[in-house]
Amino acid sequence: MLNLMYCELLKLKKTYIIRVSLIGGVFISILMDLISLVSSEKFQSFEHYSSTIDVLNILLLYTILFSLIAGYVFSREFADKTASIIYTCSISRNKIFFSKLIVIYILISSVYMVKIVFIYLSCYILGNAFPEVSFMVKHIEYNVYSLMFEFLLIPIPVLITNVSNNIILPTAYGILGTIITIITSGSSSTFAKYIPWSTPYKFIMKIYSPNLVNLNYSVITGVLCFIISMIICIYQYNNSDII
Repeated sequence: MLNLMYCELLKLKKTYIIRVSLIGGVFISILMDLISLVSSEKFQSFEHYSSTIDVLNILLLYTILFSLIAGYVFSREFADKTASIIYTCSISRNKIFFSKLIVIYILISSVYMVKIVFIYLSCYILGNAFPEVSFMVKHIEYNVYSLMFEFLLIPIPVLITNVSNNIILPTAYGILGTIITIITSGSSSTFAKYIPWSTPYKFIMKIYSPNLVNLNYSVITGVLCFIISMIICIYQYNNSDII
């Protein structure tokens, strides 16, 4: 398994997807810093600064970016016409599947890590001080929870990629998921409570508005969504014909 993961990372080393992942981690932060410098707006507080970046990343960028990453990793063999060679080797498909999935999780984790580090560095540069340790711990903790639920949603674009054998449909799914998250983020309807795509966003909002966020419903649907989509994903991956 470790060798397969290493091979997957080596294959991605010379591709654009690693650069895209790193840029995705800092893009919103850099944009906010440039706006702050151009407008000469005084740095208000770490909480205000980090909440703006966290919310914009979750609402506008991450669903599309992570769907693109998942689509790229799983569609690469079909795009390069090497699927028939890889999947006829003596290695089980389950090992190939999970090695790719773990690599996706590594890339997504790197996006979150780069974002958090860049937020703290920007806070120090613009505000001449790091935030309080207690807030940093809370900020990192809930970002980890948000990351875990991003993991739970990944089998959906993976399944779409394996069915379509291309990167277009998972990216379209990411755009649709972004639209749904934006629409339901400020909604108090019963339907919005059960939307699994909004769970990473709700964990982020739990940092800044702990009394206004109810995670119970979306956490349950997120876990159920992962279990169902993962079962279907593994079955499809093991039983599909190689083109």
